Amino acid sequence: MKKSSYSLLSIFVFLSTLSACTKEEINAKELVQQKILGRWPVRYIIGSTYHNDILKTRDTLNRGLQVDTLVFDANGTVVKRYTAVLTTDTYSIDETASTITFNEAPLTKKISFVRANSIGFSTETTRDSGSVKIKTVTEEQLIR
Repeated sequence: MKKSSYSLLSIFVFLSTLSACTKEEINAKELVQQKILGRWPVRYIIGSTYHNDILKTRDTLNRGLQVDTLVFDANGTVVKRYTAVLTTDTYSIDETASTITFNEAPLTKKISFVRANSIGFSTETTRDSGSVKIKTVTEEQLIR
């Protein structure tokens, strides 16, 4: 009897806890907008080349960086820095939070990932060379 009352009590507690949880809709654009605010040093730029969707080369392209830090503001501005301020630009994130567009020189980059201490932006170009489809992916990884 004692075991059955404990099991009933534990089932009741579990079900009441489960029913108290509610599903909350998250706006992806607002979440990404909040996460990218602040100073983001560019740690890695990784270039990958694919031939017919098979990885052929992957290399870190950090030599000769033109921009080493991006500073995102809540007002929709981004400051590109090296040792001093290079340019100030505006940015926008699409509704699905899959791309970010820098508006000064219209440039759209895919948002690869957004984590607590890192974000990734990537660009992709594809060209045909005879029977081979060559895809080049460049990913910038920014880590706080």
